[in-house]
Amino acid sequence: LKQTLKIDEVTSGVASKLNTAKDFVQHQQQTLSELGAVKTMFRNFAAIKNGPGSWTKYFPAAKGNRQSPIDICASQAQFDEQLGDGNFQLNYFSEDCLEVRNVGTTWKIIVSPNGKSCKKMHHFRRNRIKLTLTLALSAVHLPATYILTQIHCHWGTEPMNGSEHVIGGVGYAGEIHIVHRNANYSTFEEACKHSDGIAVVAVFLNESLDDNLALEPLVQMISKIQFKNESVTFPQGFDIKCLIPDKREFWTYEGSLTTPPCCECVLWTVFRAAIPISSRQLEVFRSLYAVPVEDSERNPMRLINNIRPVQAVNSRIVRASFRAGGLCTT
Repeated sequence: LKQTLKIDEVTSGVASKLNTAKDFVQHQQQTLSELGAVKTMFRNFAAIKNGPGSWTKYFPAAKGNRQSPIDICASQAQFDEQLGDGNFQLNYFSEDCLEVRNVGTTWKIIVSPNGKSCKKMHHFRRNRIKLTLTLALSAVHLPATYILTQIHCHWGTEPMNGSEHVIGGVGYAGEIHIVHRNANYSTFEEACKHSDGIAVVAVFLNESLDDNLALEPLVQMISKIQFKNESVTFPQGFDIKCLIPDKREFWTYEGSLTTPPCCECVLWTVFRAAIPISSRQLEVFRSLYAVPVEDSERNPMRLINNIRPVQAVNSRIVRASFRAGGLCTT
């Protein structure tokens, strides 16, 4: 199968560059830095010695009790009426989306640092000035304002195996992550040191027959970055809000980055409703390569199944903004 990685090919390719487990970890740490400390490994590596199963050996945080992603059991989530509709304030602007890049582990939308117009000034009585952050997210369940840092995606090879989070054991074709840092911390790296440092909004992708026309401009851009390190500039920006479902019911819980160093710094918002994406559009994602063009002939590694297996919920409470019934199988 074109989209299936042969383990022996992957192992050979990795072994040619990485001779020891330590080298492998150092390589992943370098990739992690390139991605802004978010999302660096694939489930494809699970069959290799240094896959997710070995992360706890090198990254102490991966042994923690609030790791992500998780299997959300809707019937066991705690309804919190105070969440309401979330009162989401999404100060996103199309022109702040600069480019989309193949980083070898996903496609990633690069945004302006703190927004092209980082602060907008509004004048009030007595010449007081209120500063409003752009590229910002606020919501009733978040303790601060969070600044957009990047957007990326996870996907698989089948309609229900591409999301990191699953609902009652059932996944989706993909999952978009809209990643923010707490505005009280000056950098992403600093934010990762705090339990409230990062806020990630997760949106499921539901595979359908018809194209999602709102996503098509992004899909067309992604079709031009087939190999790692390739990027293309948005000619007119991109409407980030088209990634947010109209229905705002959601779950929220305290979790972690899903790749090393697996810092437990993330406040997750997982929308219940998915947005549609056609099979044709998903094939554009699945056709990407995880290697630079110069390596593609020797090691034609496809960029698929970039997913961490679900982690134990442990004693964490998953809160829901809505009431849900039914049973959750375990």
